[in-house]
Amino acid sequence: MGIDKRLAIKNKRRIPEANLFIMSLLGGAIGGLIAMNVFHHKTKKVQFYIIFIVSLLLHGALIYTIATKLA
Repeated sequence: MGIDKRLAIKNKRRIPEANLFIMSLLGGAIGGLIAMNVFHHKTKKVQFYIIFIVSLLLHGALIYTIATKLA
């Protein structure tokens, strides 16, 4: 998010939104949500909050499932 914000300010080629969504799904949901607020980037785009929160819930469910199977 920080890099994309910097590129946006400099009017340079940006990181595709799909790549930001993929990073969220691969485990970067918490970092993405924090970075959105720290850098004030993509905060008006509801789909980013939805994707990041869904990713966060999926990762939480996965961690819970793994933890209960191992216990």
